[in-house]
Amino acid sequence: MADIVIRPSMKFIKAGYVCALLVVCAAIIVHYKYLADQYPQQRYPYLPIVSLFILLWPIKRHLQRQAVKLTISGDKLRYETGLASKSMRIIQLPKVQDVRV
Repeated sequence: MADIVIRPSMKFIKAGYVCALLVVCAAIIVHYKYLADQYPQQRYPYLPIVSLFILLWPIKRHLQRQAVKLTISGDKLRYETGLASKSMRIIQLPKVQDVRV
């Protein structure tokens, strides 16, 4: 039997990326439609650049998701956490008593 690998859901992370990109697009539109004409002496579009920091939230959540992995192989459950330094717990399936979804 092949190992079953389970990771946390990506649904909310994708929604976070979409929302962050919508905010960045709105900042670009506001800058070039309204602010660029009022302040022509500015060399850099600060509003769109600052709005890119909103992307840090979904990127952080994505990295946290990559740091957690559950593997079911045979009668063992292997729970791994961490990106650079891995921490692993091996639990026998008959001993699992609490399941939270």
